Amino acid sequence: MLRFSANLSMLFGEYDFLARFEKLRSVVFAALNLCFLMTTTLKN
Repeated sequence: MLRFSANLSMLFGEYDFLARFEKLRSVVFAALNLCFLMTTTLKN
């Protein structure tokens, strides 16, 4: 069985950063990869 890790930095660009996690879960990816985490700013 092949296993894939979704690159969240590249996928679902039409959604804001935090909404991408929910979208990724809805399409049944169990693992993710963030390439450009340092370029993302999050508010508390």
